[in-house]
Amino acid sequence: MSNSPATTMNSHTMKSPIRTLTLLLCSSLHLSSYGSGKLAPTTQSLCSTPDLADSYVLALSWQPTFCQSHPNRPECQAHNQLKDQADHFTLHGLWPDQARCHKRYTMCGAYQQEPTSFCDYPPVPISTRTREQLERIMPSAKYGSCLQRHEWYKHGTCQTTMNADRYFQLAIKLTSEFNQSNIMRFMANHLGHTVKVSDFITVFDQTFGDMRHQQLKLQCRGNKI
Repeated sequence: MSNSPATTMNSHTMKSPIRTLTLLLCSSLHLSSYGSGKLAPTTQSLCSTPDLADSYVLALSWQPTFCQSHPNRPECQAHNQLKDQADHFTLHGLWPDQARCHKRYTMCGAYQQEPTSFCDYPPVPISTRTREQLERIMPSAKYGSCLQRHEWYKHGTCQTTMNADRYFQLAIKLTSEFNQSNIMRFMANHLGHTVKVSDFITVFDQTFGDMRHQQLKLQCRGNKI
């Protein structure tokens, strides 16, 4: 499956109030190329100031491949977990993004650095309904490794137009829409198969719009794309 293809879509594509959304599909999250180098002091301050995002990144994971590289995670040891997640992407996060910061646009709230464990963050203030929905598409939230806490305090706090509940409801909605899209059906129908790049690009453009594949990056890692 795809390690980190990304495409930028307008709000009509995914039916969300977000103006610009980048889709990042990950088999195992790898962001070393997503911005690099040191920041000037003024830029460093900008990169922890909320409500300066000029786009959002929807990060989705292919759980079976993720668990190949993280076999000891609670969500990867759960019975039948890999089988249950083998036909759709799971939610990693929804990230406010700032062009001058990219992956460094984080920690805009009370936390200025990441704790040792995701579970060291306090619980995220979301409703029971949202938590139950989140657990269906974010295995870490269900099995206790607390990714949802990390995502809110590291990324969600860089916007203040949505509280935690609305923020995760939007992430859930976008993930569901992607998993019901033609490109997801194409990928699910070709698991373990060899496909032509041209066929993948055709379906990708049909799903997200003409020439969107020009903003797509396919990266090889080992024997996986």
